[in-house]
Amino acid sequence: KKTMQRGLAVQLLFVLGLFCVAYATVDIRRVDGLKNQTQELENIGRAISAGRSLNFSTVGAGFWGLSSTFNTDSIQISNFKISYTSNPPTLIVQATANIWAQNVQTSFTFYYDNNDALQIATVLEATGSFTKTWKLLFPQQPVPAFMQDLTYVDTGLKIKVNSGTNTAYGQQGFVLDGLTTIASQNSLFKAFVFSTASTVSVRGRFFINNFASDPSSTATLSLDVMGGGNTPITRSLSLNSYSLVYSSTPYSIVASAAFILRTNATQTTTFTLQGQYSPSGFRFTGSSASDWNVDGANWFTLKSTNIDLDVSLNPTTVTSLSATGYGYVLWYKNVATGAKVKFSGPNLENFFLDVTKVPFGSSSLRSLWTNLSNQPASKYPQLLDEVSISGLGEISLSNYNSQVGSGLRLSIDAKLQSTQNSTLLKITKRLNPAATINTYQFKLLLSLPVFNWNPQNVNLQLSESISPFQLSPEIKVNSFQIGADFSGAGESFSLSASLLISPSGSSNPAALNVVAQISESSTDTKLVFDGQLQNWRNPFNLNWLNLQWASARLTINNGNLLSFSTKGVASVGSVSAQGSFSWSTPDSWSIQLSGIPFALVSDAYKAITGSKSVPEALLALNVEGSLSIGVVHDGSNNQGLTLGAQVTVGKGSSVARYLNMIQPASVQGNGYKFDLSLFIPIFGGQSPLAFTLSGQGPFVITTSISVLQFQVSVIVLDDVPSKFSTSATIQTVFKRSESSPLVFTASSTFDTSMETLTLQGSLQQNWVAPFGLTWLKFTALSIQLNLTPGAIVQRFSISGSGVVGFNQTYVDVATSFSVQNEDVVFSLTVSQPPITWSTRNIVETIWDKKALIKNGNSVELMKVREETDYSNLDSVVITESSQLRFILDTRSGITIDLSATIKDQVLEEFVKSSYWIFKNSKITQWTSTTIFSASFTLPVFNSNSELDIVFSITFEEDIAITDHISFTSTTFNFKLVPTIAIQLEAQFVGRFSNNPLLTFYVIGDFNALDYSVSLTGEMAGMWDNAFGIKGFNLGNVIGEFGLSPAACEVDYCVSRLGVGAALGFGSDVLSFDGLVKLPEMWDVFLKGEIKFVPVVNVANEWNKISPSRPVDTSLIPNDWLSVDISYYLSTYSGQFGTLNYNAGFGFTGQITILEMGLGLSVNCSMNDLCDFGFYVDITPQQFAEMIRRELLRENQTDPTLDVFSIVDVSLTDWSQKNVANGVNPRWRVNLIVFNKPHHLDFRVEQYQLSSTFGEFFRQWIKHLF
Repeated sequence: KKTMQRGLAVQLLFVLGLFCVAYATVDIRRVDGLKNQTQELENIGRAISAGRSLNFSTVGAGFWGLSSTFNTDSIQISNFKISYTSNPPTLIVQATANIWAQNVQTSFTFYYDNNDALQIATVLEATGSFTKTWKLLFPQQPVPAFMQDLTYVDTGLKIKVNSGTNTAYGQQGFVLDGLTTIASQNSLFKAFVFSTASTVSVRGRFFINNFASDPSSTATLSLDVMGGGNTPITRSLSLNSYSLVYSSTPYSIVASAAFILRTNATQTTTFTLQGQYSPSGFRFTGSSASDWNVDGANWFTLKSTNIDLDVSLNPTTVTSLSATGYGYVLWYKNVATGAKVKFSGPNLENFFLDVTKVPFGSSSLRSLWTNLSNQPASKYPQLLDEVSISGLGEISLSNYNSQVGSGLRLSIDAKLQSTQNSTLLKITKRLNPAATINTYQFKLLLSLPVFNWNPQNVNLQLSESISPFQLSPEIKVNSFQIGADFSGAGESFSLSASLLISPSGSSNPAALNVVAQISESSTDTKLVFDGQLQNWRNPFNLNWLNLQWASARLTINNGNLLSFSTKGVASVGSVSAQGSFSWSTPDSWSIQLSGIPFALVSDAYKAITGSKSVPEALLALNVEGSLSIGVVHDGSNNQGLTLGAQVTVGKGSSVARYLNMIQPASVQGNGYKFDLSLFIPIFGGQSPLAFTLSGQGPFVITTSISVLQFQVSVIVLDDVPSKFSTSATIQTVFKRSESSPLVFTASSTFDTSMETLTLQGSLQQNWVAPFGLTWLKFTALSIQLNLTPGAIVQRFSISGSGVVGFNQTYVDVATSFSVQNEDVVFSLTVSQPPITWSTRNIVETIWDKKALIKNGNSVELMKVREETDYSNLDSVVITESSQLRFILDTRSGITIDLSATIKDQVLEEFVKSSYWIFKNSKITQWTSTTIFSASFTLPVFNSNSELDIVFSITFEEDIAITDHISFTSTTFNFKLVPTIAIQLEAQFVGRFSNNPLLTFYVIGDFNALDYSVSLTGEMAGMWDNAFGIKGFNLGNVIGEFGLSPAACEVDYCVSRLGVGAALGFGSDVLSFDGLVKLPEMWDVFLKGEIKFVPVVNVANEWNKISPSRPVDTSLIPNDWLSVDISYYLSTYSGQFGTLNYNAGFGFTGQITILEMGLGLSVNCSMNDLCDFGFYVDITPQQFAEMIRRELLRENQTDPTLDVFSIVDVSLTDWSQKNVANGVNPRWRVNLIVFNKPHHLDFRVEQYQLSSTFGEFFRQWIKHLF
């Protein structure tokens, strides 16, 4: 629409421009001095008559206006008539003029303006359209677009031109007037808002005053709708006539229309309005002077009104019609009263009439009833007789549900008047027991359903608002209102009030608008009000709180406040919240707030307390979502404010450091949320500033410990660190447990000076058949969990008591648990086992239960019992003074420690296997009365075979085997089910020549035929400085130890003692194995073989054991190798096969030196430091062959001649110790060249030995040739 507006404006401005150009140089002929105007006009008339034309010759310069207008220098005339008038002086030429190649009837009027300037006015009629006429007038200019849209009508167009300002000859300027049609596609059509046809017939008139100083501002296009008549717009409004005026500067479209409005069933009124067009529609304004009434208001006549009519477009819709003016009421016809009526709805079917300053005098409602209600006197409500009215009032009438409802409403001042048993006075006394009929002045509001009469919809309201009054110490009444609904007589009443409530303890009152429903027949004196509260600032003197809006309920009895509660929107500091409060007694009230959008608890604390500083413990509490606040005031020591929220805890605070003890993830920024409850003692009292953080699990501390839930309580102190306490529900899950996880309730106290958090608690219920052991029940267990920062378990222990039972005899026991990850070790001690217990029934009970767990049914269990022979267990007898100690380890099984004697075949086999003990020790042979410290091992968690049940006897005293070897711990392991087998497990120590004390752990089974045993095992730790050589540290040391009765006959009972080890040597590992020399068992020989050893490894080994004097290895090639190596370690010198060896370390092999393959040996004697001395076997023949090869290569001698000989050659002083000390390998060569002897003695760098013989020859020998 805006684009269309701009387009039309541009078109009009374009037309204006054309006329400005056309008339910019018009020269109006001036009359100088007092020349007679009449004489001048007569001269012009005679010239026209003589020339039969109008041109510059006959008219003079004044002809320029006609020449420019009609685009010609001369207008020929015929059938002309010339006349004059003297007052004022004018010349009139009526003629048939030839204009635009057609003869048209034309009238030319010449006159003088007030400035004695000659002016010309012309009127002519031509046949054609607006468009055609434009082309004749302005053949050089394009037809404006809006003129092109004016459809052709074959009727005459009237053209008027007046160069002067005398309106007697028409408007100054140019006028084009004629009939045309506007089609729907025409850009002008949009303003014909009430047209329903596709074309509109109009009379068009285009005007521009091209003689004005600003011609463009005068251009208008007027279009008057032809035909007209009564065109319906809505059911009650029709259009009588319609015209439009287009102006260009500023652009505007103004409509003028005559409307007919039907105001009621029998009456219409007509009014003419003008409206300004906009893209959204028209606003029409005007007035009406006729008398008219609206439907249902025969008691009031409108006399003079101003009319406003609003029309919207797309589609065309009348949105509103209103009239404002004055009129007269039926009962006071001589007093004018103001009125306004507004019509609305799709068909203007709705109206709202408002009549103000209506005179009533001292009329009674009964006397006005029939006029206002249109109902007979018989329907008059008797309750209205309880009030009297007077003065000026206001009457509203609406036939739809408007802002005052549907029907008639009367508003006027009123008072109660004395009647017997006045209902309205009784209701007033419910609020104020001291009220009389003269206490209050009311405003009466009477609603009557005049368009749809129903007695129940008659409504009376009496509003008191003269001055506030104090009803009680807490209640001030600003105003109140009584409402009544009727059904013949009053049946239901309401009492609404505007109150100020100031509960005790609150300096600022709460403003409320409330209403109470009242039954006339009720005898209850209480009033229960419901309503709304607006902006209660600082309730109960809480200067951080405002209650902005709330629904409210209060109860009043005999003017006294009984209770008061609200629910609505509040603000805490600068943020909003949902809030409610409840007040019952002066010292008892509470407030609940929720949805408070503080991001930090510290911000909430500062807003509530007004403090600029915040306790350190609150600084790291970040709110997730929103928080809530509860305030309780009840006179107790615990009254105060409680703040609740979901929070996360930031790093760095004391709270974070504490939480890091139990749940590190909660302070690592991963969004772990706590439920916070913060208590702030805003009323003083004994309760301190404190808060709790409740966390939900489960979260894992270790694989066996998790926390289901916990709560941290913090007492915040100003001058000392905060105090912490924790309560938690801890769940433990152990391997092998056949029951549900154990759940403990635990607690702790803590302050920031502590480094460990200790949680202590107890089991929530009995633990029956732990780990599937039906012979055991724990009745009371307590837990202690010590945690350090990062929730690192420093200690986790469980202790308590239970019941153990075998053979239907039960004993109370105490226990303590040791926990490592998911594995558990605990012990039970029975001081004096019942005589009904035996090793057999204990083992059978435990093992058979194990079989039941594994096999899962009683049939399989019975097979195990039938096939297993447990009779050997009867040979192990529990002593009367024995203590039974049961040790359960979920990684293995159950161990039972006891004191026992053994007998029968078990004792016999034991004695036969102990021959080596009795050989050298002072231990006497045992009997059936010997008491042993023994144990049973039942691997119930790892084995299904009863063969794995082990009975063990251990001796901790030293048992000497030889002068250098002794057993420091010895254990005999008996397999008793179903047959007897014995295993020996021991720790022995040995000291060998030039070696430290070595400790081995070995194990082996006794041969059932000859009772010999072969023990194998590992040495404890490293064999450091082996064989007295510093830096030779052997690892992976294994031992093999043999005992036999046959060896006892010779010397010691040792049949074999072997050792194996490994030595890290540079980047290689040398593996050794060997024997300890019998029978002394003092000397040791170890040997091994390896394919090759790089020379650089020898140097690196030196550097390892002598880091203060290292060898430079950077120039030693990595591929310079000693190959086919045999090596040894020995405490003595000797020969092994073809190998001659010295005490210490050494190896032999082959090495390539100067391209010669030579024999090599490297030796270390048993001294403080191995020197790694290299000894090579080089012969004169090898050396001579290498020289001949070089001489041939260089053609220095005849190969058939013998020009030299080698007398002797040697490479000495080569050791890593020497190299480290700057002493390089030494060559000594004695040779004869050309019969002349030479003695060479020189040293070379170690790495040069790996070079070629050619390089060596050219540097040291070639010069001799």
